[in-house]
Amino acid sequence: ETNFFKKIHWSPDGTCILSSSNDESIRLFHLPSSALTAQDGFCLRPGEIVQDMFWYPRMHHQDPSTCCFITSTRDLPIQLWDASTSQLRASYTVMSPMEHILTPMAISFNPEGSRVYGCVDGAIYQFDVHRPGLTGKRCPTTPTRKDPSGQKGLLSCMSWNPDGSGVYAVGSYNGTVGFYTDETPGPVDLLNTGERTKGLTQVTFSPCGRYLYTTCRRGGTISCWDVRATGACLWQGCRQGDTNQRLGFSLSPDGSMLSSGDIQGHVLLWKDFLGDGRSESIEEGPHCFKAHQDAVSDAQIHPYHPLLATSSGQRHYEEPWSDTDEDEED
Repeated sequence: ETNFFKKIHWSPDGTCILSSSNDESIRLFHLPSSALTAQDGFCLRPGEIVQDMFWYPRMHHQDPSTCCFITSTRDLPIQLWDASTSQLRASYTVMSPMEHILTPMAISFNPEGSRVYGCVDGAIYQFDVHRPGLTGKRCPTTPTRKDPSGQKGLLSCMSWNPDGSGVYAVGSYNGTVGFYTDETPGPVDLLNTGERTKGLTQVTFSPCGRYLYTTCRRGGTISCWDVRATGACLWQGCRQGDTNQRLGFSLSPDGSMLSSGDIQGHVLLWKDFLGDGRSESIEEGPHCFKAHQDAVSDAQIHPYHPLLATSSGQRHYEEPWSDTDEDEED
């Protein structure tokens, strides 16, 4: 079996879910109460591996002009899709200095929805959402490849601080998190998570903006960092995550709950987070229940209601021989 869900995202208004799968497809599913026109959702097949996707932050189903999302697909520009009609609205080409199309590992809108961002190896590209094409501004994360300053490595994930400061965090495969603004060249600060050999797969700010949660490939922990003051790791949640497959997590809108899955098909919920990023239930461990037979690739909390969406699946390999084959040989 080769097809499985890799990642899911609730829409900002909570009416539908966007998913990417191993069959190189992007699917949109609606909740039963959704008022969007295309009641049955749709499936996009870009034809290449989907690296990332991101909703327009001000999306609301009652305003069709806001119902859109961007995708990053291998060897293709960043593409802006209409979530009502599944039609392509615009493309933003990330071009290297050597004039090769680059595929961002992480993409995002800014909170206002006026810019599109794409993260590649050693640079962040910025686009005005109303100026598609080859109009991106290349912002290097280090002066030169040999310069020890700045942020090195393949930029793999990003998250905007919700406090309105204009700061966004970018995770790298060298285990660092860089903090950036549009006004400052290079990172304004750098956090070393100690995961240099594994690579970060997700960074997420807490709703208050003071804490940053991170996880990595083959990572059995989700870490909470105090990024406003000390830069220290305040808390770690443990899970069975020894896999190269990305295992996503999410926070509730008030920051009091964290959800994640593991490779055994369990969903884990850490509840009652304190103001300093620690959990009152840290001694008891998370609430855990069996949700799927395969690895839980994502567990996303609804932006407004007490709902949890999960996705699952993993690669299954046939044994090189079986008992039946041995019996036939005998």
